[in-house]
Amino acid sequence: MYKVQEKTQEFVQCLNLPGNKEKVILESLDFLKNLNTDDISVNSYWVAILFCTIMCNCTDEMINELSMVQLILESYDNIKDLDDGNEGHSSVEITIMKFLKRLNNLSGMTGGDIAPIDEEMQMQFNLLCSKLEEMKIIFKLQHNGIEIFPIGKLLAVVIGSEYIFEKLDEVTLNTFLLALEIFDTETYAAEKDKLDKIIDECNLKCLEYLSDQSTLRIGGSAWKENFKRNGVLILGNVTQGMIYIRHPEKVYFSSLKGEKRNKLDSEKNSEHRDIAYFYEDSYDFAAEFMSIRDIMTSGNPNLQIAAIREIYNNKSYNVFFDKAFIKVGDNVQVVNQFTAEDTILIFENGEIRDANVSNITEYAMKPFSLIKIIGEGLDYVILGSICKLLIICNVQIDSIMNELKNVHKNYQDNLIVIWSKYTTDFYKSVLELQKEYFEDVLYIKKRKTILQKGISDISWIPVKLPIQFLENKLLELCGETIKDRIEKVLLEKDEDFEGNVVYRDIKNNIEIPSEFLVMKQDDDLKKDRFFSIKYQDRYFVSNEIDSYIKIMRKIEDDNKELNVVEDFALHTESQIQLVLDAMKLQEEELNDIDNCIVSFNDIAKLRIIHHILCNKILTDERWGNFIGIINAHQQLKYDFIKNLEVLKGNVLIVPKEKQESDSVMTSIINRYCKRRAIRNHDAYLDEIGENQEGYTYMGQKIEKIIFLFDTIQSGTSTIRNLQFYFEYYDKTTLGNVKNQHVVYYYRGKEIKLETIIEKTHPTVEIVALYGSKVGIINVEQYLESNVHINNKKVICMKEITRIADKDFMDKVQQVYNKNYTIEENDFPVIREFNQPKKNAFPKDNLAGDNIASIFVKKKEHSNIVI
Repeated sequence: MYKVQEKTQEFVQCLNLPGNKEKVILESLDFLKNLNTDDISVNSYWVAILFCTIMCNCTDEMINELSMVQLILESYDNIKDLDDGNEGHSSVEITIMKFLKRLNNLSGMTGGDIAPIDEEMQMQFNLLCSKLEEMKIIFKLQHNGIEIFPIGKLLAVVIGSEYIFEKLDEVTLNTFLLALEIFDTETYAAEKDKLDKIIDECNLKCLEYLSDQSTLRIGGSAWKENFKRNGVLILGNVTQGMIYIRHPEKVYFSSLKGEKRNKLDSEKNSEHRDIAYFYEDSYDFAAEFMSIRDIMTSGNPNLQIAAIREIYNNKSYNVFFDKAFIKVGDNVQVVNQFTAEDTILIFENGEIRDANVSNITEYAMKPFSLIKIIGEGLDYVILGSICKLLIICNVQIDSIMNELKNVHKNYQDNLIVIWSKYTTDFYKSVLELQKEYFEDVLYIKKRKTILQKGISDISWIPVKLPIQFLENKLLELCGETIKDRIEKVLLEKDEDFEGNVVYRDIKNNIEIPSEFLVMKQDDDLKKDRFFSIKYQDRYFVSNEIDSYIKIMRKIEDDNKELNVVEDFALHTESQIQLVLDAMKLQEEELNDIDNCIVSFNDIAKLRIIHHILCNKILTDERWGNFIGIINAHQQLKYDFIKNLEVLKGNVLIVPKEKQESDSVMTSIINRYCKRRAIRNHDAYLDEIGENQEGYTYMGQKIEKIIFLFDTIQSGTSTIRNLQFYFEYYDKTTLGNVKNQHVVYYYRGKEIKLETIIEKTHPTVEIVALYGSKVGIINVEQYLESNVHINNKKVICMKEITRIADKDFMDKVQQVYNKNYTIEENDFPVIREFNQPKKNAFPKDNLAGDNIASIFVKKKEHSNIVI
């Protein structure tokens, strides 16, 4: 028997997990309903937390059920008298329980009257607003038409008290908003009239907006944090097409010019002093509110670039919460045009950061950095590249993108070239680019570092920097520097600039392409450190030119470790699509990247690029063989299981492995077989019953037992699985394999399937969703020789027909050089959810968190103990 504290903690943990909570809520309420007085007193801290957590997870659909309301009321009645307990600490939840008790006393259900609102209750009410809002569904509960917790009666007095409008700070605004959630204007018409009067007299526009149920609170769950940290309140009235922006400081709106300044207005307190300023503007009714997530995952480059422009060009940093943008046609703009004044970044998850370009790039935009912005096939630009360039030198994004639209290949190279043309200090920018770029991409030079590279840390397509343009531009700067220095020497003579300039270091002659500079050999120059200019027998030592030449050489050296984009980006769209289609079978696994928000196609193409580079699939022959390997595989998709008649009827389905094993079979059942209306799907329900006809499952006699397998290839693992049930159930011959198999219980004790078969005589079928002929024959022979029961057979729904012949193996060997597990006469398949043990792809390229992996082979648990 669990201790009460442990049980309450367990319920709270379950309620905080994602998924349907109704079953846990029912069990939790029943648990609270049956606690005795001593248990409640000793564990009041956790009892209060559990009740509040239950109410935070209840839905409107649940409380529409009379039985649920009755259970909530019975549970509450049992625990309502709890105190601070014996744990030595209190909690906001205990205070809430006390508050609810006072409300319940006002309901008339306990015979109470409306009590005066004393100062203590007002303080409690303000303090608890934030937590109460999470569980505000409790105020909708009714029993026989009577509100159980009639907060409306209490709030009628609160709204009638003018103190709430003296200063609209976070606490008082929370109070008002909670009141509006459940305020019944028909019941409390007089109070509503008084509210309207105060709004008119004090020009309290924010309350007017908030009183309208159609008003949008821009920011979603983060709007309060924005109000608290930045002082700004942003509301949208969708019925009137108006945006309202409020701030306590007039300077917040200093960017307003001309006639727009006349639209700035102020709100007053009861003494008609200004307490805040607000600006209203209209918007097109056809417009759509969007978050940065909506925009960046839209696949619309025009919207994506417009958002980047707003963020970087206009310093609109605080836009990482819900509905921060408004879409008009094929463009977006920020809802709060004054957001450049915000000093704090507010995020939907409640986190905050200082509002600066570094946090925007390194934190706010990071989840979107892998998204493709512009390009074709495997030749494209990801958002992370743009962000990296803008943090080095924040040029106008419009200028870059307008030029990129006219580019038709080498998109990343051209992005860098175009960006560099707009930089304010070319040399400084290229110096920083060289450092940042090669620090980011030189992982690509070794297979080991590719396999260690974190996917979310990728910012570039790892190819050579466009050295020719950068060299020409730097040499041009060299020429300008040389000309400037020589002209200063010749200035006194006032003669035309003519003659030859020798420019070299101790190792190499450096040619400077310039109309006024030519190359000349000079073997007498011996300088160890600096580059020099020789003109008419005079030497000029230049630190600047020394730096220019060194950065060019550094780029040349680092570029030697990289490939050009043409090495992997000139393959046909149809070939790339062939690979993408195969990868799509494992979409969820390949797209499961921590802290990244990216479309499957974008991450899949990055994976293909790295797979090519990691395995050096860089010649036409190797690429042709790679495509041949993909094309030779049979693709196994399991969605047809939804319509299989063989699985219907009075059937006990025995899945290949336990639900906890996270196997392909588990994934198939969870995705394709789970009936949404039933909490425990019958494939994993382990309780066996009994009636006069024999053993039952879910109340019906077991007429058929189906051992369900996703694939049967050679049949070896299938036979090993069946041995557990028919030969070695109670033995240790199979090691820990028992912990991977489904075990059934009858009246709390394990029951063998053999026992069920002996008493109930069901048909026994081995059903493979996919199977090879040789595998099916091997399983049939095993059943015939070792399973001595009648009415048994093997059924294969779809045949595996592809076999790894010599030609296939030659291709695999040529591309992957023995770094694979498939053998001749095995079955090359690309399987939904997870690759089989024997497959053609590199063993070190099969982890989902590896950027070079185009398919996944999940690590297997050798010992699953439940």
